[in-house]
Amino acid sequence: MPERSKVGDYENGLLFRSFSLDVNFRGQGLSKTIMADIIPFVQTNFPDINVVVLTVNDANMTAARLYQRMGYSDTGRTFMGEKGKQLIFEKWLEV
Repeated sequence: MPERSKVGDYENGLLFRSFSLDVNFRGQGLSKTIMADIIPFVQTNFPDINVVVLTVNDANMTAARLYQRMGYSDTGRTFMGEKGKQLIFEKWLEV
């Protein structure tokens, strides 16, 4: 199934399918720093994008909480991925 139909049909959306950090670097605030840089990066390099979409395995509540703290909203939609049930988050941008 195409990614677009799994997560939703976003006219000008950018999907990040995977975000991971080596276990040796966890707990140092790097994920938060990287997440904070995503929106400015997208706005600079993809000015027509109006929503950033992230997916996360439903077992990874640490990442889900981080996404919410960084301003992403849980859409309440899910899909079954290769690694199990995936939650869909989005953050709408001002263009």
